[in-house]
Amino acid sequence: MLEYGDEAAIAWLRSTFTQEQVLDVLRTDRNLTPLSANFWAILYGIPANDVVALRTR
Repeated sequence: MLEYGDEAAIAWLRSTFTQEQVLDVLRTDRNLTPLSANFWAILYGIPANDVVALRTR
């Protein structure tokens, strides 16, 4: 959802999962592209070095 979801998918995500569950995925999912991971990290105020997908590989 964080990578390919549209507005309806994001609304479903937010109504189905807690914010902490979403943040956990954002912090740990290696499959997010750097562009998408950066967008969500900025939106949720998470430092880039806390997001696995943004760490130097």
